Amino acid sequence: MKVAQIFARGGAMKYAVLGFLICGRMSGQTLQVAQKTIHKNISSAGISKLVIGSEKADIEVHAWTKAEIKVTIELSASHSEKSVTLEDLEKVMLIADKEKKIFYLRDFVLLKGKDKKPESNLRARYKVYAPAGMSLDIDNSFGVVTLKDFNGEISLKTKFCRINMSRLSGKTNLITRFGNLEAFDLSGNLDLSSNHTQIILRQLSGKVRLSTEYGSLQLEPASKLVSLDLRSKKTTVDLVCPEWKKYSYAIKGAYSKFSLPAGFKTLSEADGNQELSYHSVREEALLKIETEFAHLSVRQ
Repeated sequence: MKVAQIFARGGAMKYAVLGFLICGRMSGQTLQVAQKTIHKNISSAGISKLVIGSEKADIEVHAWTKAEIKVTIELSASHSEKSVTLEDLEKVMLIADKEKKIFYLRDFVLLKGKDKKPESNLRARYKVYAPAGMSLDIDNSFGVVTLKDFNGEISLKTKFCRINMSRLSGKTNLITRFGNLEAFDLSGNLDLSSNHTQIILRQLSGKVRLSTEYGSLQLEPASKLVSLDLRSKKTTVDLVCPEWKKYSYAIKGAYSKFSLPAGFKTLSEADGNQELSYHSVREEALLKIETEFAHLSVRQ
């Protein structure tokens, strides 16, 4: 039975309908799940960027040493009625297409004629392997994004997502709204803008620019931090740095609270505005921090 239309060029596509699973009960009714798995391998020759767009998806992208892109995608629909589940899964479309130097992956719902909007809970799961130097452009909402071991340029935009990143050494641009971000061992250039997001950044190095509004930020610099430019509004900022004295600090705050080690110098304080600094003889990096209605702590 055909349950999804597949548009694909540039590589073989394999798919299988896995049928129905009983995954639990919802409002006293057994929940039926229809699932389709798609496998695709394509040579990475001539491809410089991978673009993934989805909603309600769990997306994993891992780097590897092979000169190809390997994709496994699970599309699923769940509903208490078997017939509704089948009908809704038929409306889920997938694009897996190479266009010039870009490879696109995107799932979406296509309604034809008098088709009704899906009543089922639709979800997608992507597991992708690609060369480490490939650029990534990912857009997702209401799901999970996991990125590991890339050194190319990364652009990531999420809403209501949990994000896990590790061992990224290229240029990373991230915009996140209403979610959670945990990252480990980031280097290169990081440009992050967040709103209503809980953030933990460990072993952070390279050039870093952060803009946060609402939420929390825990930041642990690594030895190779080059610079930090942080602007926070209504955010709790916790800078964990056992060797904090090796950095110089330029801090400006508006209606903010500071918990700082001894040694910081107050340059000015008036009308709710404060300006503080610390000059390190070593000055391995300059940390520029501006806060508004926020709380900043620097601790060992």
